[in-house]
Amino acid sequence: MFSRICRSFASSSPVHSKVLILGAGDGGTSTARLLKKYGPFDMKDVRIIDPSPTYWYQSFQTLVGAGLISPTIIHFANKWLLPRRVIRTYARVEEIDPENNVVQCDDNNRYSYDILVVALGLEIRVDLVDGLKDALSDENCPVATNYLLKYSNKYSKLRQNFKGGVSLFTQPSSHIKCGGAPQKIMYLSCYDWIQKKIPHEALFYSGTQKYFVNDFYQDALLKVAESYNIKINLNHDLVEIKPKEQIAIFKNLKTYELIEQKFDIMHVTPPQRPPSVIAQSKLAGLEGYLDVDIFTLQHKKYPNVFGIGDCTELPTAKTTSVMNEQSYVLVKNLTSYVNKKPMDERYNGYTGCPVFVGGKKLMLCEFGYNQMVLPTFADDQRKPRYSFYILKRYGIPFIYLVFGPDILRTMRHTVRRLRGKNPKIPN
Repeated sequence: MFSRICRSFASSSPVHSKVLILGAGDGGTSTARLLKKYGPFDMKDVRIIDPSPTYWYQSFQTLVGAGLISPTIIHFANKWLLPRRVIRTYARVEEIDPENNVVQCDDNNRYSYDILVVALGLEIRVDLVDGLKDALSDENCPVATNYLLKYSNKYSKLRQNFKGGVSLFTQPSSHIKCGGAPQKIMYLSCYDWIQKKIPHEALFYSGTQKYFVNDFYQDALLKVAESYNIKINLNHDLVEIKPKEQIAIFKNLKTYELIEQKFDIMHVTPPQRPPSVIAQSKLAGLEGYLDVDIFTLQHKKYPNVFGIGDCTELPTAKTTSVMNEQSYVLVKNLTSYVNKKPMDERYNGYTGCPVFVGGKKLMLCEFGYNQMVLPTFADDQRKPRYSFYILKRYGIPFIYLVFGPDILRTMRHTVRRLRGKNPKIPN
């Protein structure tokens, strides 16, 4: 009886915060860290809501699948990344009501806010491919994915024990986390098998119309694929897996023809969707993502709502690297909004997509809106380099996790200024 009364009271009396951050992944964590540095708030007035106490450095899950690092070192308590005194609430967001500035969570509490920052990422939907869930959970089925850590470890074992045959790699037509990840694991796998002289036929099926999102880097990546004799099939979405028969079924998105493909090992990039809590709210745009201005990251309808990361409706790739730019722009503009000043900071769509190509080399693809090329270290970064490999594997993770996204951004902008290459903002 007493617990019911408490829940009823909690439901009718929202817990208030000046800034409420939804999501404690890279987007929410980066925002909280920069709010401490630049924001006009005391950290005790900032609340971050997420059901998980663990932070996952998702960028390294590809390296887990490639057998280059242990899965135990890429996840740890997220309290080590969040500023002290930030209020941490372990709950799942069930409803967002921007009309009343209230969020409902599964802990039977409502949370009100002055300013809302939405950083809820993407939902990985293995259920959208028939048979995929069963194939992943079956230890005897040679299907795995680096997009879920436990199956990244499975892929590492499958790759290591692979004796030869058809290797199949997929990418869906939907937006995904890290658009280069489906290629990274393919190159790293092929390189490993070639070194071990394991005979294989590599096939890449993608639902996209282009091999890579940015034209400047696409031809160079096509040459990498050609060097591994990878056969590329675009406009093909994975729709079903038959685990026992080891058959994948694809739909040709132009002819709608269904195509069967046998495989001996398969890495799947599952379809991904915006969080349903956003898609079903008044915050959603036409595709279900958070409808924010692509330059200021402020919501188009609700001015006290800002968005960051994968859940936003931005015409650029969805990678961890965008947090360095987006979190800075968001916090600066949020501060200007609070102080009733013009929001002058503008996000130019910067995305860094480091693509491991095998042989301890990496192509650092950096670009922005409207096919802009925004390289940091050289005008042409299409040549894979060992130095980029070291930077991505050791340098960036250390700086990002220890010193924060702002330091990475400062270093990148400093290098560009020294080269006389100032980041551009589209009109």
